[in-house]
Amino acid sequence: MSVPYAFIILSAISTVYLVASAINYLSFYPALNELESNISTVTLTTVVMNSSGTLLANVTVTNPSDYSGLTVANMFLSTFFLPSNMSNSPLFNETRLTGTASYFIPLPPRTSINLDITTHLTPGMVSSVSRYLSVNSNMITASCLLDVYVSTFLDKDLGYVTLPEQQRNIPLTLTT
Repeated sequence: MSVPYAFIILSAISTVYLVASAINYLSFYPALNELESNISTVTLTTVVMNSSGTLLANVTVTNPSDYSGLTVANMFLSTFFLPSNMSNSPLFNETRLTGTASYFIPLPPRTSINLDITTHLTPGMVSSVSRYLSVNSNMITASCLLDVYVSTFLDKDLGYVTLPEQQRNIPLTLTT
């Protein structure tokens, strides 16, 4: 007598699971259109001892939807500098500074995650930025172009989903 009840309970649980999975799947494509990325800060850190430096960009990726199953895979940042006074030319406009980051961090529903992209600077680049800062009274703007790639269950067939490219001009923060 308990076998039919067990079968009924198992069928009910399976039905609930299938319905929940179907609802999640139906929200997949709308969720892709709602994903957002944003660069909040760009910080230049220099190390006096070896004249090296890094450019650290803080990026926020947001999933405002109810869809679960998204993963932030890779990010790519391209940066050049704009002067405080427009009579000076941009720095690294022709040969942009580039940084990449691979994370593969889940992006749960209705959440934002903060991630960093680090661009390593050679001593020559640090020297150029230092001169540029002194000419522009330590007030320059980082012009950034951000690409974020999201992993989904369709990676094998379609590859990563690319979020809309973000372009932002952000005042450069300095640390040593």
